[in-house]
Amino acid sequence: MRRTVVGALLAAAVLALPSCTPRNSLGTGSTACIQAIPVAADEVHHKGRPEGVRTVSAASLAKRIPEVAPLGKQTVCVVAFSDDFKPGDVTHAKVQRAGRYAVVVVDSHQRVVVSFVLDRLPLRFRHQV
Repeated sequence: MRRTVVGALLAAAVLALPSCTPRNSLGTGSTACIQAIPVAADEVHHKGRPEGVRTVSAASLAKRIPEVAPLGKQTVCVVAFSDDFKPGDVTHAKVQRAGRYAVVVVDSHQRVVVSFVLDRLPLRFRHQV
């Protein structure tokens, strides 16, 4: 009887071990975008609160942002920040204007493709930074 109880406890402990391991809440597909965050933060001169990061195919994004069309099927990272942005706060913004959000598109080589200052976010962001 004692062996059965000890065996059951040991089996329960072994089965519980995988739930004790650390997990990456962003998922493995977000690794490139994690590396894009500092690039995007430099683009906005570290101003603003990070709103989120999203991986998007350049082809699907090209419908809304034509500047990414030359990237074809490449995956890009879109990083958003919120603050009271003024003209000149975002280095390569297509149009220098004031707005509530800065959105920065970073390619797979960690280069800024295009950035915008907007009053509304153009995409839904899954992961907060």
